[in-house]
Amino acid sequence: MEYVKKEHPQDYQAILWFRNITGQPVILQAPGELYQWNTAITTFTGLPTVIGWAGHELNWRFPKRSEIDVRWSDVGKIYTSSDITEVSGLLRKYNVSYVYFGEAESKRFRNPGLFEEHPETFSKVFEYGDVRVFKLNR
Repeated sequence: MEYVKKEHPQDYQAILWFRNITGQPVILQAPGELYQWNTAITTFTGLPTVIGWAGHELNWRFPKRSEIDVRWSDVGKIYTSSDITEVSGLLRKYNVSYVYFGEAESKRFRNPGLFEEHPETFSKVFEYGDVRVFKLNR
């Protein structure tokens, strides 16, 4: 964790915050490729996510390749769609409790505007520097 603290201090603070969450809530974060800086929250907390590293997903779940492709596509839609109904439906489909918008997400997707613009659907529960965590209101 010293590497994370030094090289990715904002994500590091979010990891510490998530380690205090009770239960096993599903965290949405940008999926990625092997050995790139993504899925850090679930990697360092053990919390579940919708989809992790593509290579690992294919290695462990190759017979379910079509499901992996659907999940990858759905996560992209959640982060890029401007349709709040579509986004909240997809989040519920995967039982997502928290949407993470950190370093990897900001490089790949737009800003977290949709999540901030709909307080009736999302509550901002953590903010540190450029990192934002939104909780889906149930």
